[in-house]
Amino acid sequence: MLATVDLLFAVVGTRMPSDHGYALYSSLARLLPCLHDGSVPFAVLPVTGRPVGGGLIALDPHRSRLRLRLSAADLPRVLPLAGKCLTVLGHRVALGVPHVRPLDPAPTLFARTVTFKNATDPEAFLAAARDGLDRLGVRGLPSVPEHLTRDGRPEPHRQVLRIRQTRIVCYSLLVDGLGPEDSFRLQAAGLGGRRHMGSGFFVPAGERGGGHDD
Repeated sequence: MLATVDLLFAVVGTRMPSDHGYALYSSLARLLPCLHDGSVPFAVLPVTGRPVGGGLIALDPHRSRLRLRLSAADLPRVLPLAGKCLTVLGHRVALGVPHVRPLDPAPTLFARTVTFKNATDPEAFLAAARDGLDRLGVRGLPSVPEHLTRDGRPEPHRQVLRIRQTRIVCYSLLVDGLGPEDSFRLQAAGLGGRRHMGSGFFVPAGERGGGHDD
């Protein structure tokens, strides 16, 4: 089995929209048709930054990264992204020199957004997550992290992914109790749909704050 790795590019610019998964994928696919035609299977983690209001994030030259997950055999096909400029919803950014990072077989993994068809409430979502793990042969305990509402009530962390005029319901997902092989398998395969747009991308739970430490 070929190794799956992460390829990280520094992102140089000032600001980007916080909800940029679809627009980022579209920009990447215009530069590299292999990312659009399916010949290079990949997942992408949205660029991180500091929220500044107005639906924008400020980019940090030391921490903001574009992170692609793909087979090591496909690295030569995406390396030409280095030095390229992207326009994401009117905001122009440049990609720096990339570096390769192996996957970390952490026992607890976190995905900021995961989406399953027809699973818009937490119970249906968790059932779909369990089914997805079973299909992968991954043994782990899935849960939906909670956050506090304005009136102090805990509730599942529900989010919306916007693709043109379509709004897709997503939830964050934590999977605990993973052995090394299962951790590798879940990170390589992901869960749910829209992985080209940032969903179903698992990282060690220690990275859930959004950083991409080198």
